[in-house]
Amino acid sequence: MKIQLNLSSVDYKKIALIKLALNGISLFSGILLIVNIYNYNTARYGLKETEEGINRLRNQEIKIDEGLKKDRLLFSVTEMEMLNKRIASINSLLLRKSSFWTLLLSHLEAEAPKNISINTIKPSFTDGNIDLSGEAFSLKDLTDFIIKLEGSPNFKDVFLISQKVEGKEREMVTFSLKVKYKPS
Repeated sequence: MKIQLNLSSVDYKKIALIKLALNGISLFSGILLIVNIYNYNTARYGLKETEEGINRLRNQEIKIDEGLKKDRLLFSVTEMEMLNKRIASINSLLLRKSSFWTLLLSHLEAEAPKNISINTIKPSFTDGNIDLSGEAFSLKDLTDFIIKLEGSPNFKDVFLISQKVEGKEREMVTFSLKVKYKPS
């Protein structure tokens, strides 16, 4: 009796699976290579366009600088100092105007009774007068407001320009005043 062993059939099946796996990996690697080459070329093209855009912007900046120098729009040091002084003085004027409004509104709030609603404030900076218009719940509230304004050290020469009583059940008085404002 002879014993025969056929070991090649098991190895052959393993080799076929290994070849199939290697072919799959090779195919996948080839696809990845193609995708990477495509991405590289796209990025290189985008980089080239970006560099061209940067160069165009640099050229435009150079042309603008040359144009400014030709037109003498660039300021000298003394002109810049004068300009900075003017800006500082304008800023201080704006600060004074904003503090004027803050003071005015604070003083009006302190003098106005709770039943007074001021709708419009129109200052005249030339003569110091302020036109006020608004509404009061009653003539008594309006009278109290005028008396408080006249007694205040911040307001002088209070004149009632107009008043109009409206409403039958609930009295509403619209008014207009002219007052001189002198903050103390």
